[in-house]
Amino acid sequence: MPSITPASGLRWLAQHWLAPALWARRAPSPISVGALIALGACSSTGDEDLAPYQPPPRLGASTPATLPTGAADDVSSGPDAWTTTTDVDPGTAPTGFLLAELDRTMTAWNQAKLEAHDPPTATVEHNLRDYLRYLTRLRREDLIEELSTGPPRNRTIAAMALGFTGDVEAEGPLLASLSDRDGAIVANALLGLGLLGRADTPLEEICRLLQHSPRPEVRNSAAYAMQCIVTAGGRSDAVAVAARRGLVDAQPGVRVPSALTLGLIVDTNSVERLSDLLYDEIPLVSNAAASSLVLIGTRSLEHKGVCARLLFSGLDRVTPSRRSTLLQGLARLSGRYLGEETEAWRDWVRSLP
Repeated sequence: MPSITPASGLRWLAQHWLAPALWARRAPSPISVGALIALGACSSTGDEDLAPYQPPPRLGASTPATLPTGAADDVSSGPDAWTTTTDVDPGTAPTGFLLAELDRTMTAWNQAKLEAHDPPTATVEHNLRDYLRYLTRLRREDLIEELSTGPPRNRTIAAMALGFTGDVEAEGPLLASLSDRDGAIVANALLGLGLLGRADTPLEEICRLLQHSPRPEVRNSAAYAMQCIVTAGGRSDAVAVAARRGLVDAQPGVRVPSALTLGLIVDTNSVERLSDLLYDEIPLVSNAAASSLVLIGTRSLEHKGVCARLLFSGLDRVTPSRRSTLLQGLARLSGRYLGEETEAWRDWVRSLP
C-alpha cells in the first residue's frame, strides 16, 4: 500500500484553504486519499445542480456518456440512465469490478479536488463526486458486506466509498470498523464518517483516536471526521478536549481541523491556545487559527475584544501574506476595512471592552 505523507496532505490544504500550492504534483491513490481529505475542508453536500460531464472509463470498458441529473439521489434511475459502450451493468458487475471502479474514481475525484481552482475542473470534481454517490448507493449492501468480511484492501476501499452514500445505513458498519487492527481501514472508516457528515454520529471514539492513536493517518482522519460532524451540528463533551489536544499535534493535518473545530464550538477557553498558532510554521495552520478567533469573537461578543487584540498583536510580527489574513480577520470582526496601516486598527482595538 502506498504511504500517507504529511506533504501530500498539505498539498490539499494549500490548494483548497487559504494558500497557493507549494508542493509538487503527485497522483494519489484511494489509500493516500485519506491524508489528503483529512487535511481539508469537509466536503459539500453534493446537492448542487451539475452539468453533464464525460467521465473516464468505468467498469472495464463501460463509459457513461453523461451524468444524469439527480442520479446520485435516485438509484432507481439505474443503468438505463447511462449510455455504455459494453454490456457491463454497474448494478450487477462483480464486486471486484465495483471495487476497482471505486478505486479509480475516488483517485480521479481526489485529483480533481486538488485541482478544482477553476470552474471547469470544479465541475469535473462535482460530477465525479455525484457519480460516486450514485454508484455507492446503488451497491451499498455489497459495500457493507465487503467492509465487514472482505480482505484488508477491499475493506479499505469500501470504508471510504460508503461515505459517499450519505446513507445512515452506512454509519453503523463504519463505526464498527474503528476498532479494526488495520490502521488503513480505521483511517478510511473515519474518512467515511466524515464524508457522511451526520450530526448524530457518536464522537467519543473518534475523539479518542484523535488523542491517542500512534498513527498519523488515523489522527488526520479523526480530526477531519470530528470537524465534519461538528459542522453538521454534532456535539460531545469529548470534542473540546480532543481538539485542544490536536492543536499541539505534530501533524499539521491534525492542527488545522482541530483549530477550526474549536471555532465552530466557540470554545472561548481556547482563545489563547489559538493565538499561539497564529505564529505556527505552517501558514495553513495559522490561517485556521485566525479564522477560529474571528468566529469566536463574532459569536461571543464578550470575547470580541480579546480576539481582536490577539489578531492585532500579530500585524507587525508576521510575514506580509499572513498580515493580510490578520487584516481580513480584523475587518470581519469590525464590519469594515480600516486599511493596511497598523495605527488605524490600533484605535479601533483600544475602543473595544
